[in-house]
Amino acid sequence: MHAKVTGAQHLDELLDHDELDDFVLYSSTAGMWGSGHHAAYVAGNAYLSALAVNRRARGLRTTSVHWGKWPDDIERELADPHHIRRSGLAYLDPQQALSALGRVLDDDETVIGLTDIDWDTYYPVFTTGRPTRLFDEVPEVARQLAPAPQQAAGLPAASDSPRGCAT
Repeated sequence: MHAKVTGAQHLDELLDHDELDDFVLYSSTAGMWGSGHHAAYVAGNAYLSALAVNRRARGLRTTSVHWGKWPDDIERELADPHHIRRSGLAYLDPQQALSALGRVLDDDETVIGLTDIDWDTYYPVFTTGRPTRLFDEVPEVARQLAPAPQQAAGLPAASDSPRGCAT
């Protein structure tokens, strides 16, 4: 964490008054919504977002990109690919990811996550230990949270009836 935070601080100080096309901080999605067993890593990545917001407040163009999993993580043995896929995350397609980065910079975003997620799998896994409203505005999650049509109509759900039969 120290190297990431200190390096970003030094770049901010050195480039504070220069005219830059872009000041881009690369981070991890862990800095946006956490990651089990990696508190210092999460804090260091979250700092980059805070720095981006601070630079924007000073009128400086800055973007903090929180990247998802890159395929070279497999080669570098940084993550178990089966665990990653079971959690609902997918490895980024490098061409698509770089294209998305171009759009992010063109749109002049301040803080954004670029990741590939199967929300139907990821959201239930992420909320197994505790509920969260963090993803409520993600369309795929909102669909999961919406009441089933029969519940919305006030009818009992199939699971409310004996042996799963609707009455």
